[in-house]
Amino acid sequence: RPAPGPLPEASAMEVSTGGALPEGADAVVMVEYCREVGAGQLEVARAVAPGENVLAAGDDLAPGARLITGGRRLRPQELLALAAVGIEQVEVVARPRVGILSTGDELVAPGALPGPGQVRDANATAIAAQVREAGALPVPLGRCGDEPQVLYDLIDGALPGLDALLVSGGSSQGARDSTAEVLARFGPPGVLAHGIAVAPGKPTILAAAGSMPLIGLPGHPVSSLVIVRLFIDPMLRRLGGESGALDPFPARVRARLARPVASKPGREDWVRVALRDGIAEPLLKGSGAISTASMADGLVPIGLDSEGLAAGEEVEVRLF
Repeated sequence: RPAPGPLPEASAMEVSTGGALPEGADAVVMVEYCREVGAGQLEVARAVAPGENVLAAGDDLAPGARLITGGRRLRPQELLALAAVGIEQVEVVARPRVGILSTGDELVAPGALPGPGQVRDANATAIAAQVREAGALPVPLGRCGDEPQVLYDLIDGALPGLDALLVSGGSSQGARDSTAEVLARFGPPGVLAHGIAVAPGKPTILAAAGSMPLIGLPGHPVSSLVIVRLFIDPMLRRLGGESGALDPFPARVRARLARPVASKPGREDWVRVALRDGIAEPLLKGSGAISTASMADGLVPIGLDSEGLAAGEEVEVRLF
């Protein structure tokens, strides 16, 4: 409400926090530093300078200044700023719709009891969570066997409603691994790369149907988890309208390795580590060891030209 006023010189008036000041007032002293000592008399225990505890018009946001720049996700902070200036609606980029398809004759639903030679389809659940984390909408396409034509028909029917497609499994060089062959049929440009110099995740497939990304992810759960974080997260955020440097690991800490880690020159290794009191313990089980994903606090990269890291070496851990 408007403050009563004006306020004569060398006088005080009680105002609520965030309230308007009466005309003539030029500073605010907090109530805990004030004490009434008689009728109309106020003792102030802490001096204040002109302008102290006062937010003048234009101090927060100057007239004509930009409130929020484009190309960023609307977090609670941005919504707060918009609401404070009376903006209830803004134009945004629609969340990308990302199809998630698991392949393999051996797959069963997560809630099913696997029989001999069968495994639960854990990748679809994890990938969907990562897609949501990137600000996109997962579109579950279910599971498909290893028959190439069935896989092609399923993808062909789903693409019109999607902005990107992630296919889990079938990306290696085995006789039943047909994902690359199928994705190539959706060109141009089709398959751009089959295999990347990254471990875990070497058999990743990068393809496109026109401008739509089609990605073949490794079937090994940990490999898939790492590749989605490294490459798919920034891609989906870009599709969702975010701009600038899209770092998939904004939080990082320094730690010392508990033991040595070997690496092969020519590939970039991403080592899972558990953090304990400034020490990074490498989790060196293979990419099929799902327990290492939940035990890990982050990843440590080993460069293409490195033969490994020594015990006690200080490293930068990318938290996730």
